Amino acid sequence: MFHLVTLWLSEILSLTPETHLYEAVIFFVEDILKIFSLLFIMMGIMTFLRLHLPIEKMKRFMTHTPFGVTHFMAAILGAVTPFCSCSSLPLFFTFLRSGISLGATFSFLATSPLVNEVALVLLWGIFGTKFMLFWLISAITLGTVIGMVFELLHLERFITPDFSASANTSHQEIQKGLFAKIRYSIEQSFHLTRKVALFIIVGIGIGAVIHGFVPQEFFLEKMSITSPLAIPITVLLAVPFYSNASGIIPVIQSLIVKGVPLGTALAFMMAIVGLSLPEAMILKKAMQWKLLALFFGSVAIAIMIIGFLGNRIF
Repeated sequence: MFHLVTLWLSEILSLTPETHLYEAVIFFVEDILKIFSLLFIMMGIMTFLRLHLPIEKMKRFMTHTPFGVTHFMAAILGAVTPFCSCSSLPLFFTFLRSGISLGATFSFLATSPLVNEVALVLLWGIFGTKFMLFWLISAITLGTVIGMVFELLHLERFITPDFSASANTSHQEIQKGLFAKIRYSIEQSFHLTRKVALFIIVGIGIGAVIHGFVPQEFFLEKMSITSPLAIPITVLLAVPFYSNASGIIPVIQSLIVKGVPLGTALAFMMAIVGLSLPEAMILKKAMQWKLLALFFGSVAIAIMIIGFLGNRIF
């Protein structure tokens, strides 16, 4: 459906296929439609579920769970949820507003876009069991460690008031009844989506310009160099793009065929799905720049380490 809309729009704007402007516009429109649809739907679902979640039981369970185990379990939850970086944000916001520990919420956020079941099957079929297990273990370890570090740093003060636990509406304040809860969930979804709309548009716009006007040979050249800087450069180049793990695997396969080292390709894949610019733009509404930079910086460094290890192992 999204593709049909973009084709219709390209005809109205008289865009010539296979041109840089055409590719940029198609990328922009498809991602705008996809991300806004996912975000609105998931925001509504998560808000509705939050009204029924036993939040106090979850908080008590996590409080009495040994340090590190909570973060590992949150990373596992992220691994089994089939979300991309943007569609995992509504559940992340739900955790924040529900008072779940900040470390656990970031363990979920870091791991969720990196792993899904379809991607694991594709990785296993294309690259083999060893590579698939390396990807899975690396992603879960990344989320667990980042969550533990953030827990120790006590970074709650960097969360904006609208997304803090204190902003969570009491269940008693919401009129009882299924339709009242559905209406409240839709209203909250509109409210939260509107808050982040401008940031999403800016982020996707930057990605569209790069997608349309920067040639693929540029990326291939930077990723194929043997210098130790290849992986850091690769991770930085991946940030403006947006995709889920399943969608990017065929691209990674083609890069490896063209001579890109496997660990470097792995780092590129993880950075695309785990460090997208649209995700950063949305997260900016929920946290201050310091926390956003710390999260993205931590994930980027972890991905670089995984890339270096991948080149050594494979």
